[in-house]
Amino acid sequence: EQDLEDYVNLVNRFKEAGNFKQTDEYLEKILALKENFERAKFEADKFREREVLLGWDASEFEKLTEGIERLQPYDDLWELVFKHTNEDRKWMR
Repeated sequence: EQDLEDYVNLVNRFKEAGNFKQTDEYLEKILALKENFERAKFEADKFREREVLLGWDASEFEKLTEGIERLQPYDDLWELVFKHTNEDRKWMR
């Protein structure tokens, strides 16, 4: 749970990200976060399966969903910046 909180806090730091020269760095951080969220999602799914087998209500893992949803716009933005920058360089040659 603490890891998820930390991941969401890292996502929130992208609000200050705005330096085009750091696009590669931002994309690396986003990729790492996406991998962390994917691992957490896998673990959460396994946990939910065990809960269901025990007849318990399945946990929601709201922080996981929140983190994934908050990261997506930044992923889209910096991917677009990366593509634009590369195309712009090609065009300017």
